[in-house]
Order: sequence, then structure tokens, then C-alpha cells
Amino acid sequence: MKLMKYFMLLVAAAGVMSACETDLEKIQTLPDSEVKAPVIHELAENEVSINPTNRTSKFVVEWDAADFGKGIMFTTDIYLSYNDTEVAVATGLSKDKISYTLTYQQMNTLASKAVDKGGLGVPIDTTVDVKLRVGSVVGTTGKMLYSEYAVIKFTYTNKREEAKQPEDGDTTEGDENTEGGENTEGGENNDGGESAEGEGTTESPEGDDTTTEDTTTDGDNAEGGEDSTDGDTPVENN
Repeated sequence: MKLMKYFMLLVAAAGVMSACETDLEKIQTLPDSEVKAPVIHELAENEVSINPTNRTSKFVVEWDAADFGKGIMFTTDIYLSYNDTEVAVATGLSKDKISYTLTYQQMNTLASKAVDKGGLGVPIDTTVDVKLRVGSVVGTTGKMLYSEYAVIKFTYTNKREEAKQPEDGDTTEGDENTEGGENTEGGENNDGGESAEGEGTTESPEGDDTTTEDTTTDGDNAEGGEDSTDGDTPVENN
């Protein structure tokens, strides 16, 4: 009986030791000298200009995850900073999360809000350098490891982008249509063109060939011509 008990104890101890070895294989903490901070990718866009018409646009941040060792759980935060002020954009992202998408509206809110209100205090209508980085940490009391900064040329405004208007001269005030063009005031039709006051159709009643000149009224037939009323053959002698 005693031998059987000893045997059972040895089997149980072997099982515990095997389980411990398996758990150790799943979790391997790296020494501090080998721990790797996250690495932020080159930004797809490093110039951001925000106005009321594009605030639903997206801004994507991507990075390579930190490495604290095999099986070590950690979280990642994203930060924006301007001058000496840094604010968190997102916190507590899981270790498997390696990208994050912000809207321009979110960025505008963080940037434009005053520092004492939790924002960056970026001046309006001014292009400044806003820096972005990610940081990862094990637990809540561990040391945060940060990526290098990525720099964004950042501008925000409350002015709407106006729709592109036709340039002077193309349509309403151009050369061809309204004020100086061929149709209305300075073109070929109305104010100086060939149709209205030019040499064509409109001035023909006062010209040399048609109505009021030599042929009918003031010409040879009417008052002093050879063929008609005031000519050599008197009317009353008929």
C-alpha cells in the first residue's frame, strides 16, 4: 500500500511539473535589453488641412507591435502633441491592434480645443507641426515604450472651401458672350458688331443702295430727274 501511495505521488508531481513547463513555454518574458518598442509606419499623408467640408475624411495610423516577450499581454495608446502638450487619441488598444483610424473631425476637436480643456491649443488658420506617436505598456504599472514621432503639417479652419467659380472672361463677363464678346455689347451682334450698328443689315435704310437716296425720293425721278414729275414734260399740258 505504501509503495502504491508513493507511486501515485510521483505521478502527480510529474504532471504538475509538466504543466509548469508547458506554461513557461507559452510565456517567455524578454529581458529589458531585448524588449522592443512599437515602430510607427511612415504616414500615408503627412499634411492635413481640415475645413468644414472635409471633416468626415479619414486619417490612418499604422505601426509594428511592441515585443515584450512570447505570450506577454500589453496594450497600446496613440498620442498627438503640439509644443509641450500631449493628449491621448486612443488608449488601451489590444496587442493585436496595429492600426487605428481617426476622422478629421476627431483630429480637429483635439487640436482646436484649448490646453486647459484637454486639447492641444493649435492656432486657427495656421500651419504647425503636430507630432504623433504610439506607446505600449504591460499592465497598468509597467514602463511605457514609445515609438519615434511622426510629424504632421497640420492646419484647421472654420472657413468653407468655396466652389470653383468661372474665371473672368469665360462666361458672364467674357469676351464672347455678355459685356465684351461677340453677342451682346462688344461683339458681332449688338453693340459694336456686324449685325446691330455695323456695316451689315441694320444701317441699310440710310445707305447708298436702298430706300431714301437717289432711286426713289430724292433722285432723278422725283424732283429733278429726267423721267418723272419735275422733268422736261409738264404734267398740266396733257
